[in-house]
Amino acid sequence: MSPNTSLKQERTLSSHELIDWQNWEKTKPPLTMGISDEALKQDGVPAQVLDFQNYPCHTQSVERCVKLVTGVSAAVCGATKRD
Repeated sequence: MSPNTSLKQERTLSSHELIDWQNWEKTKPPLTMGISDEALKQDGVPAQVLDFQNYPCHTQSVERCVKLVTGVSAAVCGATKRD
């Protein structure tokens, strides 16, 4: 065992075992953070409360990968690129 690792880390089989789930601070999901608990418990939440149009669904790194894959795909696909 190296001096920088604890005994618990040495015996861990998977990453989820590294988290202390009993003392983990639970947070609301980002999509519903702005909606009160009372509004969510109602039978129907008004449509103006649930506006998800401007909510980012992925990170900038995913945006870069999508752009890169799209460009590379266009370079190797198409009628003139086929063998």
